[in-house]
Amino acid sequence: MKISKRFCIQYGALAVPLFWLTISLFVFLPKFYIEQGVVSFQTLGIAAVLFRVVDAVLDVLIGRFLERSKKASYSLLKRIQVAALPLGLATIVVFTPSILSGYGLPPGILLLPFLLVFVVCLTAIQISYEGVIPNLASNYSERSRLLSYRSAGILIGSLLSSAAPFVLFQYVSKELAYLSIGIVIALLLNAIAILNARTISYSGEKAETEDMVNVFSRAKSLLAEAPVRNLVIAFVFTSIGAALPAALILFFVEHVIGSTRGPLFVAIYLLVAILSLPLWMLVAKRLEKNTCWIAGICLNAGALLYIFTLGSGDETAYGLAVAVSAIGYGSTILFPASMQADVVDYDQWKFGVRREAEIASLCLFTKKTFAALGLGLTFLLLGEGAGQLEGAFKSAPQLVKLRLFYALVPALISIFGVIWVAKYRLKESDVNRIQSELS
Repeated sequence: MKISKRFCIQYGALAVPLFWLTISLFVFLPKFYIEQGVVSFQTLGIAAVLFRVVDAVLDVLIGRFLERSKKASYSLLKRIQVAALPLGLATIVVFTPSILSGYGLPPGILLLPFLLVFVVCLTAIQISYEGVIPNLASNYSERSRLLSYRSAGILIGSLLSSAAPFVLFQYVSKELAYLSIGIVIALLLNAIAILNARTISYSGEKAETEDMVNVFSRAKSLLAEAPVRNLVIAFVFTSIGAALPAALILFFVEHVIGSTRGPLFVAIYLLVAILSLPLWMLVAKRLEKNTCWIAGICLNAGALLYIFTLGSGDETAYGLAVAVSAIGYGSTILFPASMQADVVDYDQWKFGVRREAEIASLCLFTKKTFAALGLGLTFLLLGEGAGQLEGAFKSAPQLVKLRLFYALVPALISIFGVIWVAKYRLKESDVNRIQSELS
């Protein structure tokens, strides 16, 4: 059954505020915090590890809770609506921690409960947003079509995360700019969540009636199956390969390329990625999803290997490499999520139980945990001998480390992940047969 364009747009629209929020948090806010002297590189590294690991553990626990309490009358989309309000309020505080000053305690201490609310609600929304995919689109190719709209939303949100600060910084202080951005994200997130919960209806979510074993046994049973296992292991490598360049791009552009146009390069990257989505949808008509993902990884990794050779003044060459990398990125945000939705059908066919939220939480747990470990180690190593931003990249050894962790290391790690993507052999004919038997 072909899903309507309006349906796809509504679902994809939620990705705009959701990824505007997450990209701002992990790409732009760290540099802002360091510039303001709020944290050092090493403190940021420790905080990144703790934040992402706690977030990852919550993925498993919240995913298990969502699976066990799932009801037809209280869908995953309605859970997004419930979590959106507290997430919006916490977002405003996280984007402007200075509003907690003057209460007798350090803002960092007062920020902790807001961070906890932020992590719990964001995790619940992410799992629900991922988990609902196989129920919204049951056809193999329709899933990729639906996810192309979500991918466009992801890239638009990411583009806004770069463009909004760039524009607002021309007129207001950074504190006021980030406060304004936080308010807009909160309003947009809640408006779309309410609209989707009230107007999108679907079938497929059923409460489980079997006795539940513990979380780790459930994860073990999922990983015992080759399609799930290979997809999860691929996420281990590709999550690290994606996290390092995203976190370090502004530092690399400023200190290695010698340019002040970091936000512009981010905008170019995201714009090209958006434009590449129709191309990847055409390619997907001829190739399997994992083959398309492999092609995207190779494009991205090849561009990073070339970027590793660049130096001061190479703005044009860097811009072209960023554009090539962006084409690869379009593939890596489109096809893995579609493959994950196919795994839900496979798991139901194999075990007789539909566990969309649990599979989404397992995949998110893997991506967040290894991205956290990679980022934490990177910031700790970059922070050696450099407490604040002003002294971080004044020496040749520091610049070498920046080049390594921005380009060479993520490229090699991503290439290694290709091995596991290639081992994922759940093809279109297999998924169609499984869906036919399930129906």
